[in-house]
Amino acid sequence: MTEHDAADVQGLVTALRERVEVSPAPVHEVMRRGAARRTQRRRALYGGLAAAVAASVLGIAAVTVTRGDDRVVTPAPPVGVPWWGDDRLHLDGKTISIGGVTQLVEVPGGVVVFALDRAVERVDFVKGRSLVGKHWPPSGTSHVGRLLVDDSTGHLAWLSRSPKGRQTIQVVELAASPGFRQVSTHEIDTAWPDAVQLRAFEDGVVYYDQRDGGDRAWHIDTGEVDQLGTGASYVMDVEGDMMLTMRPDGSAYDLRAGGVVRWSTTVQASSWQFSPDGRWLVGRQEAGVRLLDTLTGNELVTGLPPGADVVAVSPRLDGTIMYAVGDTPDGPLDLVECNPDSATCETLLEDAASDPDIVLPEDLPPVS
Repeated sequence: MTEHDAADVQGLVTALRERVEVSPAPVHEVMRRGAARRTQRRRALYGGLAAAVAASVLGIAAVTVTRGDDRVVTPAPPVGVPWWGDDRLHLDGKTISIGGVTQLVEVPGGVVVFALDRAVERVDFVKGRSLVGKHWPPSGTSHVGRLLVDDSTGHLAWLSRSPKGRQTIQVVELAASPGFRQVSTHEIDTAWPDAVQLRAFEDGVVYYDQRDGGDRAWHIDTGEVDQLGTGASYVMDVEGDMMLTMRPDGSAYDLRAGGVVRWSTTVQASSWQFSPDGRWLVGRQEAGVRLLDTLTGNELVTGLPPGADVVAVSPRLDGTIMYAVGDTPDGPLDLVECNPDSATCETLLEDAASDPDIVLPEDLPPVS
């Protein structure tokens, strides 16, 4: 890099700093803690999961069906990714009837689902269903809540609201199916019935937004709670040493552990999420899907056809992104996998669901 190039880079960083308010120092300390163990734990956790999925896919023999008109039909290969639609949970050709699912996350052997009937339920495709816990949305509101998974540990977190209004973050560790172990709880003192929103769970830290006090970071190992801001901005997602923060005016920025602002952009009202490897930032908006490169901040082509009606988005561990796409708002949905590196897409399964309320693993929440 020449002196001229270095000056240009420094000028860009300075300009970005002038446009963006950098969060207090505790943010960077929070994001540093536990980073060394992230890669090792993810490999251990998801290596077994990937092997199990691969074995399941490879172990299903091809079936040939002969129709009455003597035409031979070979069914499409199973999709090694779970999804929910039309009141059924699907994985590798298996289906389980279950209603009212709003979110699901992948775990070894199956999934954990978040349902409208207040259940946090583990679904093992061999051993069946088991209750992990309950969540209690406040009466008179449409708020359902969010189920988070820490990729580095496999722990699950959600917000439980008691009938008396107490709000408690629950963290559990899944044991051999169908068991689980309570890891920790954190009760939040607030007078607002829907004041707390869980945002992210990374390296043993639960990030949440509290309407009457700004963002917080709760360390489940020590019980410490750090205040990250004053309410002028809020955390949307955290992945590794990156934190996506949004201001009321719609500007968003990404902080690295060293406090360097890498990029800044206006993203409008939408839902945003990092890919599990941190390469991509995916935004779901009323006008469609936006895809950003986290290293440069440049917007990328998704590979989806123009005008595609995207109703669900699921960034995958292998760097691809899965979408539930329809030709019309009320038509059947296809599962489509896209590679951001090449801007190419492949249809995994046609007519996966007829209901627009389809749910993919760790799907982006609806546009707000």
